[in-house]
Amino acid sequence: MTTRIKLQRKPSGTDYFASTGHRIKLFRPLGVYPRGTFCTDAGLFHADDDLVFAVTHGATWQATASADSYSEADWLHPQLVRLLGSMIFTEQFPEGLRCWFYPSSHGDFLIDEPTLDTLNPKTGILAKEALLRTVDNRLWPEHMRSSWTTYLDKKYHLFDSTELSLEHLEDYCSRIETNNFVLMRGIQALVKSDMLAMHSEFLEEASIATYISLDASFELVTRHLRLKGINNPSAKDAGKWLYETFDEPVGVHSGMDLKYYEEFYSQRIRTIHPGSRLRDSPVAPVSMSDRKHLRQALPGVFAFLTLGFHPNHIQERMAQHKAHSDA
Repeated sequence: MTTRIKLQRKPSGTDYFASTGHRIKLFRPLGVYPRGTFCTDAGLFHADDDLVFAVTHGATWQATASADSYSEADWLHPQLVRLLGSMIFTEQFPEGLRCWFYPSSHGDFLIDEPTLDTLNPKTGILAKEALLRTVDNRLWPEHMRSSWTTYLDKKYHLFDSTELSLEHLEDYCSRIETNNFVLMRGIQALVKSDMLAMHSEFLEEASIATYISLDASFELVTRHLRLKGINNPSAKDAGKWLYETFDEPVGVHSGMDLKYYEEFYSQRIRTIHPGSRLRDSPVAPVSMSDRKHLRQALPGVFAFLTLGFHPNHIQERMAQHKAHSDA
C-alpha cells in the first residue's frame, strides 16, 4: 500500500491529454455531495467538510475517441463519467436526496505513482494530504496555487450517504462501458444540468441539458426493445415499456397510454426550437419543478438498463404495492 502520494505538475499541450495516469478532479463547494469515501473500479470519490475530489485512472476523450469526436467541451473524462454515473444511479427516486456534482472544468492534478489502489479508502486520505501539500508549495505555478481559494475555507454541502441505495454501486460501475457513447452523453448531460441549475439564470440551459439526457435514455430504451424482438420500436412502444417497468408495479396508472415521457414533448420542442409547428415562443416554457422531476426520474431508467433489474428500494415498493393489492 502506498504511504505517500506525490503529485506532478500538469503537463502542457498534448502530453496532458495523452496521459493515462491517475488524475485528481476537484469539485466546487457549489455542489451537494454524499459524505464519505466511495471506492469503485472506475476510481474513488471523497467528500468531507474540507474538500471534495475524485481520483480516476485513464486518458481524456481526446486520447480515446475517434477524430470525428473532437470537442472543446470534453473535460468530463471517461472514467470520471463512469464514477459519477454509478453514484447518480444509486439515487432513490422519488424519496431520498440526489447528488449535485459540480466538478471543476480545469486544474486537474496528475499523480506520479504508476499504480494506486482506488478500492482502498486510505487512498482518499493520502490524496487529500497530497493536495493540501500543494497549497503553500512555491514550486507550483501561481495560477495552480491561487486556484485553491476556490475550494479552501468554503462550506461544502454534504448529506448522509444512507440517502443513496449503495448496494449496487460497484455493479453499476462495472457495467457502465465508456464505449457506450449514448450512455456517456446521458450521464454527462445530467451532471451539467445540475451544474447549470445551481444558477437560476441558467434554468433554460439546465433544462436543455436534461432533454439531451432524455434523448439518450430514449435511444437506449429503443435499442433495448430491439433486443427484445420489437422491430423499429416507436415512442409509444417505449412509453409502454416505461409504464410496465416503473409505474404499473408500484400502482401508478396515470401514464399508461402515453408515449415515452410524452408530457415533456411540447416543452422540449418549444425550448430548443424558438419557432416550430407548435408555435413561436418568446421565452423557453420551462419550470424548475419539471426539470427537477425529469432529472430525478432519468437515473432510474439508465440504472435499470445498465443493471437489468431494479435496486432494493424499488423492489420493496413493488412488494408493498403487491401486498396491498392482494389484501
